[in-house]
Amino acid sequence: MNIGFDYSGTMDTYPEQFTSIGKAIQAQGGGVYIFSAVGFGDLAFDQVITKQFPWVDKVITFEATHAPTQKLELCKEFGVEVFYDDMQDIVDNLNDNGVLAFRVWRRGQ
Repeated sequence: MNIGFDYSGTMDTYPEQFTSIGKAIQAQGGGVYIFSAVGFGDLAFDQVITKQFPWVDKVITFEATHAPTQKLELCKEFGVEVFYDDMQDIVDNLNDNGVLAFRVWRRGQ
């Protein structure tokens, strides 16, 4: 099984917990991916994420305006069956299209 995470508000909020989940998936032969929408001009941010989580199989960043559709396309492309995100519209879109998605609440919400 492949699993995916958003970065901002998800992976960066609970890095220890999601690292444990991700490494457990990899130990079973699955892949771990981070798909994150970033502000315009920050597309090199994938290098920052990769340094923080070097064990992740693939990090892909893209402009925030395309987040709901882009994350669905990436999940299908990489065979991601489960995805964690902090944005309800993305979680709803993924769930409506066959990806089991869970909303992660940011600390303090």
